[in-house]
Amino acid sequence: MGLPRATRPVVGRQQGPDDGEVVVAEGMSEFGQGRVGGLTPAFYQALADDHYKKRTVLVEALRAAGLTPHVSDGAYYILARTGPEGHLKGATAAEKSRDLLARTGVASVAGSAFFRPGSSEGESLLRFCFAKKDNELAEAARRLQSLQSSPPTQVVTRSRHSGRSPESPYLL
Repeated sequence: MGLPRATRPVVGRQQGPDDGEVVVAEGMSEFGQGRVGGLTPAFYQALADDHYKKRTVLVEALRAAGLTPHVSDGAYYILARTGPEGHLKGATAAEKSRDLLARTGVASVAGSAFFRPGSSEGESLLRFCFAKKDNELAEAARRLQSLQSSPPTQVVTRSRHSGRSPESPYLL
């Protein structure tokens, strides 16, 4: 069995910085000229606009749930303060994250995972990702907004959810 043949040249030639010619892999040549996959400035603007809209959906849902989001200018996730004592049950961010999961089906990452072990910083923070499909994000937002009317549960030591059914968590 032979190897498949490339339909395009494997290397390209490009003017080097010292006016000499440099031989580079074709993809790298296109990268250097800003033509990779035809990704234009308009593509990146549309991507930024899409992320802004998704971030807005999640920020509004977190606020409606009684959480206080920190709105970053450039991330695809949001850290949110868990709110007043007793809002989410648990002494640690991990326990609060499990309570949120049990009450809404929305998964989050304990803020303490981003601080030194043994530090109390991050214990009132949860991290949510908004780089999701629009329909998943809308469903997670709907579930988060129901948090205010949902009573705290018994602290869950680990998730009981598995698989991806309509009743399974939406990982944010």
